[in-house]
Amino acid sequence: MNNFNSILRNSTISILIIRAITIAFGFLLVPITYSYLGDYSYGIWATIFSFANWINLMDVGISNGLRNDLTKAINNKDEKLSKSLISTGYIVMGLITTSLIIAILIIQRFFNIGVILDNESSLNLSGILTVSLILMISNLYVKLIHSVFYAIHKPVWIYLLNLISNILILLILIYYRPDQDIIGSLTLISVVFLGIPIIVYLITSLLFLSNLNLLPRLEYYSQQYLKGLVGLGSQFFIIQMAVVIVNTSDTFIINTLFSPIETANFSILNKYSSIIIIGTTTFFTPLWALYTKAQEEKKYSWIKSIIKKQRLATLLIIAFCTFLILMSKYVFKYWIGESFEFAYTTLIIIFGIALIHYWCNIHAIYLNGIGDLKLQTKTALISIILNIPLSIFLGKHSGVNGVLLATIISISVFGILGTIEVNKRLNEYR
Repeated sequence: MNNFNSILRNSTISILIIRAITIAFGFLLVPITYSYLGDYSYGIWATIFSFANWINLMDVGISNGLRNDLTKAINNKDEKLSKSLISTGYIVMGLITTSLIIAILIIQRFFNIGVILDNESSLNLSGILTVSLILMISNLYVKLIHSVFYAIHKPVWIYLLNLISNILILLILIYYRPDQDIIGSLTLISVVFLGIPIIVYLITSLLFLSNLNLLPRLEYYSQQYLKGLVGLGSQFFIIQMAVVIVNTSDTFIINTLFSPIETANFSILNKYSSIIIIGTTTFFTPLWALYTKAQEEKKYSWIKSIIKKQRLATLLIIAFCTFLILMSKYVFKYWIGESFEFAYTTLIIIFGIALIHYWCNIHAIYLNGIGDLKLQTKTALISIILNIPLSIFLGKHSGVNGVLLATIISISVFGILGTIEVNKRLNEYR
């Protein structure tokens, strides 16, 4: 018990400190990028950046499947299995990402994919989107190292690398701000935001895996372990798909039904509410692997106490959300500028979404850790089917707020059923 609490406490404190600094740099990047691009271009950039979440789906759940299996292998000190899992994961991911890049290049050759960003613009946005998608796919590959960090209970490295990337991006944007046209500015922003993390992660992965004697090798590839990764990964894939569709389709729908300017407004409000998501996931991050370890060692009382504490913490988070909403007018004045206008009702709904996400994560992280994905898979399929049609319907009748209300309805499905399922499991523990 003390060992579990010690790992959780040390990881949480380290992540909290690093994430606080990362958030500060992230928030500094918003007004700099916004002033650099302007309303229209920032809306286009926000739409491009939301593709990153969709691209993350393309690993078909392999990273999460690897995360669970590798945690067990390392916990059991099985070095041979660990090498096979990592090599299999990296080789398969390499094939997936290479295939995706080739597919993007072929599609771009025959179609003007830039119309996805703005179908009324006379600008050729196809090149920018193509470059951005290739860089996002490359990020998908280099960030497979996340599974290793989680498995060895060192998730703090993920946030440290994100911090280093943000610092480098900020320095480049401060010291290199030439006057360019819309295409030039968007291209520069895309290359800097998406290219810097690739360099940081690639260097770190090579050094880290070499030090652990876990560098991927073709000789360690195993078809047997691939089946295990893909079997568990396929369920994670469906869950990831639902999360991405529910969380990022709002940007696309708002951009399509309204305008890039509305998208920019929503993106900034969403960035403000992300304080809640970022802050709470700081505590969730170490728990996934710890739940896996605790379940293996039958530390049920520890699991129950952690979930109870997280549920009680919901009251504190509600209070903090209320404080942020009340302070928002002053925050936006100094953060974005006096000219920035927003609707309080929209901001309240966005914070409501963040709160429901927190409640869902309490139960989802636990179920992920013990490898019980049946309920999440079913509710994910419901959300996938429900979200986009409902968002379009409510969006046409109630504007941006309607799109956001559809998101609340979609994620509440698991919010309710997940709570019931976890309560059932906790009651079975003795």
